Amino acid sequence: MFTGNYERNLDEKCRVIIPASYRKYLEGKFYLTPGLDKECLFIYPLLEWEELVKKLKALPKSDEDAQDYIRRFFSSSVECQMDRQGRIVLPDNLISYADLKENVVVAGVLDRIEIWSSDKWSQLQEGEEFRKLSKKVLSQYFI
Repeated sequence: MFTGNYERNLDEKCRVIIPASYRKYLEGKFYLTPGLDKECLFIYPLLEWEELVKKLKALPKSDEDAQDYIRRFFSSSVECQMDRQGRIVLPDNLISYADLKENVVVAGVLDRIEIWSSDKWSQLQEGEEFRKLSKKVLSQYFI
């Protein structure tokens, strides 16, 4: 399970350091993708990736929107491995998609990691909006 968030910098080679607490879940290969609901990037460990692939493969071939989404999503996704210093390279197309600059936030979000521009992350974390969202989601699904 991924939790917490960490401020990081993109270096001149477009690399970002993955927090040490996340690395044990990313041994071997993992996948970097466009975010599904916001302009950020997702990192899926291999097992989570395989579950997502199963769900997307089950979408009907006759659904043009589904197939267009699959085409765009998979053609933008990349297989990754960390170097010895725990860094990964972010491709230009994904940096552009998420509008990443030098300062980024690497956040644990349950079954995945998200990479955000620091500015967008700050907006997302505004206190009053989070309280409203918490109340809405928790009352709808749990309480």
